[in-house]
Amino acid sequence: MSIRQRGGGRPQGLSERDKVDHRLHSLKVVRGESLGLHAEALPRSFADAIGSAIAAELSSRNPKEPRLRWRADIDKSVAGRERLSERLCSKVSRGLCAPGSTKEVAAARLVPAALRRGARVPDSVGAVSTAVDIAVVGRGLLGSAAARHLTELSAASTTVAIIGPREPTNRAAHDGVFGAHYDSGRITRVIDRDPFYARLNAASIARHRALEARTGVTFYERVGHLAVSPIADYLAALEQRAVEHEISAERIPGDELGSRFSALSFAGGCDAVFDPSGGWIDPRRFIEAQNQALVLAGGFVIDDAVTDLVATDNGVTLRTSDGSTVIAHRVLLATGAFANHLGVIPKEIDFEVHEHTVVLGEVNEADATDLASMPSVIYKRGDAVGESVYVLPPIRYPDGRTYIKIGQSTGKAIADPATELIPWFQGDGDPAISAWLTNELTALLPQVTFQTMHPQSCVTTKSPTGRQFIDRFGGGQVFALLAGNGQVAKSADELGWIAARRLLDGVVPQPYDAEDFRLRHR
Repeated sequence: MSIRQRGGGRPQGLSERDKVDHRLHSLKVVRGESLGLHAEALPRSFADAIGSAIAAELSSRNPKEPRLRWRADIDKSVAGRERLSERLCSKVSRGLCAPGSTKEVAAARLVPAALRRGARVPDSVGAVSTAVDIAVVGRGLLGSAAARHLTELSAASTTVAIIGPREPTNRAAHDGVFGAHYDSGRITRVIDRDPFYARLNAASIARHRALEARTGVTFYERVGHLAVSPIADYLAALEQRAVEHEISAERIPGDELGSRFSALSFAGGCDAVFDPSGGWIDPRRFIEAQNQALVLAGGFVIDDAVTDLVATDNGVTLRTSDGSTVIAHRVLLATGAFANHLGVIPKEIDFEVHEHTVVLGEVNEADATDLASMPSVIYKRGDAVGESVYVLPPIRYPDGRTYIKIGQSTGKAIADPATELIPWFQGDGDPAISAWLTNELTALLPQVTFQTMHPQSCVTTKSPTGRQFIDRFGGGQVFALLAGNGQVAKSADELGWIAARRLLDGVVPQPYDAEDFRLRHR
């Protein structure tokens, strides 16, 4: 799916209303399947979705501005909206959009961006080309945050697109790229042993409510975070971070844990630190909010996978899996665990991909209600594999069931990601680890009757520095936002902001140090 900016001309001598009407008639949506469109959707519902999206966009304009006043009238007039839908339906019927392969949500986000930029989509169905100023490759937590910041921080004339495929519907059968964000619950908190990450976390979490308010997409649940451990130095470091960030964290002695959190059971000798600013985020909805904010700021989303990157004198040419081409002046790679294995990276980076296993324990409605105020938990008895776990409170997942998630805090490196990464994602993780996690979960929540247990696979990426790579590849126009180091759910928004500033300004912004984010190659 592709949109071209500044394409084509417009008839002269028309009224403002006729000019905008001409722009509406010139908009074509092509290659419906690349938008991730539902086969059961009908052209009528597609057009209605676009019509509603355009009406909502137009109604957000200033109705007191004379040249835009008629636009606000569209939103107030059902007949006007229906006429708009009829025009778009006619596009479908004439073959300009593939009927029966539309996804209203994706289309509804796309069209307002096209209107705002005056975009023109080619009339032909098939592979198309797009010219943009900045392309972000990778639509996970980091890429989505960076794309949104790039759009909001850059000049109004700068076009930003984010490119990345949707989540596969059948993991076991999917043989393409995967994202580590295919989940509905991740722990977030400010306090961390490392002051570097505490700063990133605090800046990111501070923006969550504003992003939710702007987009109407909620993703942050501030239920608090409980860190439990027998390691005194670990807890002391968390308390110090709380002081530095003016968080009213509380140290809880081990003999009080049972009365404060009666559903949870920990081994003797453990104390805890409670961070009221922590909790969890839904990574899928976080990405949805970032993508919506991107569109609201004038950017757009291309739902496809990049398969090739070629740097030229005129910029960077990206080719996607459907044969389309995106030509960008600058490119930001946020391709996660597949960074070295997509054929798009200018030079391989020095990082490891670590396998992790999680287990989703299904709970009934009664237990879910009883545990609604449960904080997110890290239970740390050491830093080696099999010594620490994290647990999230009951969360309703897209399948309509409610799960308590438990995962291992430390994973192990995948020996050959080039051949092992896709099979790992297709499977259900390590059976031995999932058995251990199941035992841990039932021991931590002895009063809960789990209905079913569902193991799943996940990964983290680890750099030798323990920091992210936010840097430029050589002297070209390709930049990196890579190596999450298992920290992204808490810090993605700030890391995206840093990457946006690095690309736009040429330097890492204060108060951060460029050396922390320097690229390292194999």
